[in-house]
Amino acid sequence: QVFPHVHFDVGLAVTHTGPGSAAVIAESLELAPFAKILFSSDGYGPAELHYLGAHLWRRGLARVLRGWVDEGAATDADAARIAAMIGRDNALRVYRLRPTDDRPILPGGPWWGPAAATASAGCPRAATWGGPRPTSP
Repeated sequence: QVFPHVHFDVGLAVTHTGPGSAAVIAESLELAPFAKILFSSDGYGPAELHYLGAHLWRRGLARVLRGWVDEGAATDADAARIAAMIGRDNALRVYRLRPTDDRPILPGGPWWGPAAATASAGCPRAATWGGPRPTSP
């Protein structure tokens, strides 16, 4: 790799392309190794922009990964690994962070299924990330 210290995200483009964000995400996955891509909601200002960025990213990544699985280009395990890398693991490595717990990033199984790929802006969190995390006692 020419620049081993360079990583990137396409959060700003995702929020600006809205329904077309899956194409932006798909192109980013073609341009760089999965270990170089970081999730970003690119949210700023009102909380709704953070939500929108995260929602569009999850929906777009779900569509891309589901397409790869359906075409036979990736397995469900591959898709889960790619999602975990981009959604959490790469940032933990790059910023030298430790996870706050040992729970997997994808509780509840394949979040990239048909329900996630076709969800509307008001989709329940459980349809894409396996539901809310339980609170500590």
